[in-house]
Amino acid sequence: MNNSFTGPLVLPPHPCVNLSVLILSNNNFSGSIPTNIDVIFPNLRTLKLSQNCFEGKIAPSIGKMKSLWILDPANNNLSGQIPQHLIMGCSSLAFLKLSYNNLYGKILPTITNLTNRDGPNYLSELDISHNNISGALPSWLGNLSSLQSLFCQLHHLKYLDLSENDIQGSIPSCFSPQDLEHVLLQKNRLEGPMTNAFSNSTSLVTLDITDNHLNGGIPEWFVQLCQLKNLNIMDFSLNSLSGSIPSCIDNITFKRESNSNGRNSEVELIEFGYGELYS
Repeated sequence: MNNSFTGPLVLPPHPCVNLSVLILSNNNFSGSIPTNIDVIFPNLRTLKLSQNCFEGKIAPSIGKMKSLWILDPANNNLSGQIPQHLIMGCSSLAFLKLSYNNLYGKILPTITNLTNRDGPNYLSELDISHNNISGALPSWLGNLSSLQSLFCQLHHLKYLDLSENDIQGSIPSCFSPQDLEHVLLQKNRLEGPMTNAFSNSTSLVTLDITDNHLNGGIPEWFVQLCQLKNLNIMDFSLNSLSGSIPSCIDNITFKRESNSNGRNSEVELIEFGYGELYS
């Protein structure tokens, strides 16, 4: 990584069965991701191709890499939809980062195996921000029954970034992973009232839902956010929320972080602007 390699990515002529980590980030590789990458690196666990110039669709062969744990082709020129084979085949996938590409269509295939895992092989980080993803959240998840069996069973998810796409619909009320730390949903077209989403997410550090079309009042469970010890950023601005702001806001103690001088400094952000809220 961090070299100046250029041109297409040329793989070895014979399989490298002992290779488990391949990091080619921050170069100038171009062209498509080789279609035989699964044959040459059958036991790869980490594949990082970010910050290059790869283009075309995500190689279908990546979906055959059952040992793959980390996949990061962010910051390229990849296009097309997020393929179903990618999610169905990579049964060990825990970290998926597809941000800053030209992907479009639905967020993920309707049928996935993301939730049928336990132990170390569960999805904990999903970042598909800064693409052209569109459609409503329910259209990605199916009807209400499939909602319960998919999105709301990502119990171990810690990082979710769907920001700056064209996602519509409401936030599923049942989505409230206890281990969830960072939620970035800003600059979409989410709508409707604030649901019970995040009501049990007691590990939250960042909650950013700014610049959507949410309306209605602040839900009762919001009082629980006031008790979170690690909360750092909470931004609901540029929506159409109305009603009163819970008085417990005054009692929030934000997480302290050490700056470059080794001193503790408070990082605070509470933003409710551009609604009809009052204290």
